[in-house]
Amino acid sequence: MTVHFSEEAEADLFTIGVWTAEHFGPKQMVTYHRLLVATCEEVIPVMHSHATAVPRRPGLWRWHCERHYIYFRIDDVGDFVVVRILHDSRPPLSHS
Repeated sequence: MTVHFSEEAEADLFTIGVWTAEHFGPKQMVTYHRLLVATCEEVIPVMHSHATAVPRRPGLWRWHCERHYIYFRIDDVGDFVVVRILHDSRPPLSHS
């Protein structure tokens, strides 16, 4: 199993990193970035059966990590595709 990040997910990680660095400092930014990436690459592939299906979006799953939801799909060859990483304060229906 391989984990891939969409361009949008990569941009989300960057934006989250900038915001975290501005509000909590560069050390916390590195810590939080590592947590999000480790969740995507290590936790979700093993624990994906415990993820929550996204209503009205077949094949899309979400995983809650600290203050963010990680949205992912499993492709035809069994690889994980992280689609978006969005703050949990956003209304769920606005998540894509």
